[in-house]
Parts: sequence; structure tokens; C-alpha cells
Amino acid sequence: MLLTPTQLLISAGMFILAIAPLMVLGAFGWLLVARAFVPRSVAKAFFIHPGFRILSRIDERMFHCVDGKDAE
Repeated sequence: MLLTPTQLLISAGMFILAIAPLMVLGAFGWLLVARAFVPRSVAKAFFIHPGFRILSRIDERMFHCVDGKDAE
């Protein structure tokens, strides 16, 4: 069964829109698994950094949600 151009365009658009939430979900999963093996300071360096505006805020909330500590 071949896709029509409209179906192909919609499918490609849905795939592109799904990439960002899936990447955030993957980062959250990595953080859950890695917290047992990776020191907090190393994980914090990757998750808490300024410069990406809304993504930085999402990363910081995700880190504090998993880690549960505010101070080192």
C-alpha cells in the first residue's frame, strides 16, 4: 500500500513533532537510571545550565524532581 502525498506529509509532520517530547522522556529515563552510577555533580553539569531558555527550565525541574535535593 502506497501513501498519498498528503498522508506522507502528515506522517512526517507527526514524526517531527514527536521528536522533542521523546527526547525529554529519554533524558528523564537516563537520569532515573544513571543516578545510581553517576555522581550528582556530573549529572548536574549536564542538566543545569543556562542558555537554552525553556529547555534549561525543563531540565532543571527534571533534575530536581529525580534528585530531590536543592543544595550540594
